[in-house]
Amino acid sequence: MIITEMPEPVLDKIIEFSDFKAVLTLRQVCRDFLNFIDDLNDSKLPDSKLLTFGIRSDYTENNVIVCFMGPDDSFYRFVYSEVEKSRSFNGKTTNLKDEDIVDVAIRDLERILKFQKSTFQWSCFNIHQLFRRPKFPNLEVKLSNMFRKLNRKIKTEILDIMAYSQVGFMSILPFVDPETLKRLRLFSMNKTVRIEMNEIAETEQWKNAKSIYCYFYALKVTVDDICHFSNVFIKMLYISARVLDFLRETITSCSNIDFSRFKFEIPNENEEMSNLWGHAFITAYLGFTNYSCLTLRQVSRDLRNFIDDLKDSKLPDSEFSTIEMGKDDISIRLTFQYPDYSQHQFVYSEIENSRSFNGKTTNLEDEYIVDVAIRDLEHILKFQKSTLRWTYFDIVDPNLQVKLSNMLTKLNRKIKTEILDIKSGSLSGFMSILPFADPETLESLKLFSLNEDVRIEMDEVVKTEQWRNAESIYCNFYALNMKIEDIYHFSTVFMKMRHISARDLDILKKVPNTKIEL
Repeated sequence: MIITEMPEPVLDKIIEFSDFKAVLTLRQVCRDFLNFIDDLNDSKLPDSKLLTFGIRSDYTENNVIVCFMGPDDSFYRFVYSEVEKSRSFNGKTTNLKDEDIVDVAIRDLERILKFQKSTFQWSCFNIHQLFRRPKFPNLEVKLSNMFRKLNRKIKTEILDIMAYSQVGFMSILPFVDPETLKRLRLFSMNKTVRIEMNEIAETEQWKNAKSIYCYFYALKVTVDDICHFSNVFIKMLYISARVLDFLRETITSCSNIDFSRFKFEIPNENEEMSNLWGHAFITAYLGFTNYSCLTLRQVSRDLRNFIDDLKDSKLPDSEFSTIEMGKDDISIRLTFQYPDYSQHQFVYSEIENSRSFNGKTTNLEDEYIVDVAIRDLEHILKFQKSTLRWTYFDIVDPNLQVKLSNMLTKLNRKIKTEILDIKSGSLSGFMSILPFADPETLESLKLFSLNEDVRIEMDEVVKTEQWRNAESIYCNFYALNMKIEDIYHFSTVFMKMRHISARDLDILKKVPNTKIEL
């Protein structure tokens, strides 16, 4: 008997004991398997356990791109080319003949989403089309039709949508599970565009989300529409001084609001603002701005001292989503990225003893580049109030480790980040950073060494709150002085060990997404 002639209950059992990748491989064995799997009830399919996914239209290259990231940080990228009428994946290109690339891309996305049962950490839809010359004019409609046919809500914690109209946002937003959605971010390629938000503000998704970010001018939004958010970033075309004062009172009196930033115009009402907010208007102004504060620091020494002496609670949020610091033989690089993927990079050159930023180079004279870089990082971290998506420290250099640790001790606050990557060659290197991460926000911890064959003792690391609170761990070196109990609480594990007992290995089999290299 060939396998495809087996009874359906037997085939069901085969699927039940197979993981996501195995089932996708089975689909490619033959047409019978493909049809059997595609006709299966969703409940019988394994969970793909993907962490993120995104779809975007690339007008300049005439492509549609679909991306996924797996629990082990594996990355899948499908490129659908309008010019070549093809689909590329993992170096393999398939000719699509006369098929519409949008249809193929959405069909592939639908198949993958059928396997997703756990909640995505992040989902992104970049469906922005040039308004007058849309390359894929039916992308929004076809996506919406696919989700309607799928007949399920997308479970995701963070949702990013880039569109040019309320219709574009509404083609995606209603299909997201409002119970899992925490952060909603709406983008437009043109940050000065004005978009009506009345339909969006009425959705369950808007009302249930904890954070909202709008990177365009939002119209038809009332104060009542935003007061429930704990984090707010929104641009309004105009707001009166009286309404702004009411908004300030509402925000400061709400216990659930952690951070708010509004961008708007107040024509000729500065005097009224001073009357409403008193002589501390400058401080209140800072509370509603971001880079305006950094610009004010450069106006004069008095303003710089005034801002530097302010309590952190009076400073605006820098709103960065990622921070990256690394050092090579000749330079230090400090990179910050916003949620809209715009970024700022400082380069500190050891050869030229200089700092470069936005095309401008400053001579540091007798100052040491490590000291300057760490001082700049400290200034930025003072402004960070929202949780970073990702933070990366490449601190193989021992001197950088010590000075960075001293600065974080002086800063006297925990770094709020969801993902923390540390590259070092020793236990002391990891411990110079790890204790300063907020254990309440940390979800994923990744520890790297340049030499993957090095052996590093982990007894101090595993005792930290950060280790115990994280949900996933990745180590690319051989971890010593660890017990099986030290990793059992993780939902995802990638680790190298010199040896492990049969008993411990049997215990680990019960832990999902565990990969141990011996």
